[in-house]
Amino acid sequence: MAHSNDYLDGPAKRSGLSQLVKELFRPSQKRDPAAWAAEHRVYPETAGIPGPRNPWLTPYMIPWSSAAHNGGYRRVVAVTSAQSGKTDSMLDIIGARLDQRPAPIIYVGPTKDFLTDQFEPRLMGLLDEAEMLRNKVVSGRWMKGIPLFFAKQRSRRVKLRRRTFADLY
Repeated sequence: MAHSNDYLDGPAKRSGLSQLVKELFRPSQKRDPAAWAAEHRVYPETAGIPGPRNPWLTPYMIPWSSAAHNGGYRRVVAVTSAQSGKTDSMLDIIGARLDQRPAPIIYVGPTKDFLTDQFEPRLMGLLDEAEMLRNKVVSGRWMKGIPLFFAKQRSRRVKLRRRTFADLY
């Protein structure tokens, strides 16, 4: 079966490739993760609070996510209770980072089941709900050729990347 691009001549193919490259490498406006999420994330109708993301529902996570995103600290720690917005804040940081300053990221979750059953579907949801990221997705967990790795808490094979986020309990 022939692809639709097979019928295009050389200049048309180059023009399409040029547009794709421009879209992938278009600079984004720099902003902290809470502001980025409020503008780019939209929850589906099936969510508890559907519609645009409101980071101010968990205002105590905003300074933490800003500190983690800005990179002024070597380690940023948040000690919180369960169901307090940690994962959404981490998704905000990951989304803002992949959009504004792509770098390899590793996310360390508490268990393999948590990673595959809960976090990965939410990450894929992030890529779907944030149009800015959806237009830059190359395939799966690779953004602009930048990898996003998962590791479980007790993994000995975790190599620290530029950005490492750990969600441990």
